[in-house]
Amino acid sequence: MIGTTYSSRLSSLTQAASKISSEISTLQEKATTGLEITRPSDAPEQVAYLHGLSSQITDQGTWSTNAERAMNYLDGADDALAGMSDLISSARELATQYASETYSAEDRASGAVEAQAIFDQIVALANTDIGGRYIFSGNAYDSPAYDSAGTYLGDTDAPTTLTGSTQDVATGLVGSDALQSDTDIFAAVGDLIAALSADDTDAISASIDALEAAGEQISTSRTAVASEFNSAEDAVAVSENMQALLNEALENTAGADMVSVYTSLAELQSNYEAVLQITASSQSMNLFSMM
Repeated sequence: MIGTTYSSRLSSLTQAASKISSEISTLQEKATTGLEITRPSDAPEQVAYLHGLSSQITDQGTWSTNAERAMNYLDGADDALAGMSDLISSARELATQYASETYSAEDRASGAVEAQAIFDQIVALANTDIGGRYIFSGNAYDSPAYDSAGTYLGDTDAPTTLTGSTQDVATGLVGSDALQSDTDIFAAVGDLIAALSADDTDAISASIDALEAAGEQISTSRTAVASEFNSAEDAVAVSENMQALLNEALENTAGADMVSVYTSLAELQSNYEAVLQITASSQSMNLFSMM
């Protein structure tokens, strides 16, 4: 009878120790993760909602990354356009200078060499690439936008990236639109080179207006790039704010009260140690009674 009572008592103590150990493990997990809900069985009715929040947080992170990448490409495009604008200004100064009758054919031949160098630099800027991505090639961004003569080689569709569920921004430009739509900037500089080489003062004078229009063409493209950049910048701000709100909602739903967790954990650990001591004591008493 005594053996049966002892066996029953030991079984109860063992079960109690096992239960407390399980509760301690659960609380330790909450203390580590800071979450009240760590598996579907913790709150099955909340699983779909929590999954939705996590999915939205992931989406916002992706859109923010996309927008930041777009900003990098657009910033590179603006730098290139700014450089082209300076070069067009230099070409216009050359045209103004050599339109004067005071210069000789030899002087204008030298001016043609300068104008050709300007042309080559504009082509180089039009073939700007960022990490191997040619930003004026449209969707054909894996290859240069222009050949050495200023002929467009790219695609006529602009590449974009998603920065929201229903919004996107450009990650590059179509060179034929940005540099050759209203005024072909390559043709404008090319005409200046030809006029200087031919020592044709009338044609040199006529090129001044075309170069002015080329400058305006670039200015218009820079305005469009700035608009896309601002949209991307706004998208980053929106995504960061949304991530903060979604994380707060996730915390409010799944977050654990850490003070309560640590208090309960300390109590359970104390109870667990007490049960182990009682179990050990009971085992010792039973062993003594058997001697």
